[in-house]
Amino acid sequence: MLPAAGPGHLSWQGSVGARAYKLERSLHGKNEWVTIAHRVSDAKVAYFSLYNDTTFETGLAYDYRARAVNESGVSEPSKPVGPVSADSKTMVDELLSFGNTYFHKGDFTFESKQARQTKEDLNRLTGKPGSELVYYVPGFIRRLRAQRY
Repeated sequence: MLPAAGPGHLSWQGSVGARAYKLERSLHGKNEWVTIAHRVSDAKVAYFSLYNDTTFETGLAYDYRARAVNESGVSEPSKPVGPVSADSKTMVDELLSFGNTYFHKGDFTFESKQARQTKEDLNRLTGKPGSELVYYVPGFIRRLRAQRY
């Protein structure tokens, strides 16, 4: 596990031969690990955090660890990173589907040709003029960051 600025910014160094990763979380200082994600890919996105934990409780501190998974089974856990805490949640949309949107209208195309370029350049979704994506988040938005390349 790499140092994490918060639960929305979890990353790790990949393991040779791993097909996916299993992520686990524990309250900081406890040794009671709970699996929070199965089949997480370290190849799904490039240059950004690999996983966004959306199930944590604000105000608490957690430790996180990862296990590599392949046809042979599950590895021993990584060295944990922590304490990791946050006073707010993070919503990340990698534009792989409309799954994170509240509403969309217009003519959109998800780019899937040239998979490596699509993942690295973040040009996964294109829309014609007048197209709209609408997001909903509960509570107040403190900060919004949109990246366009």
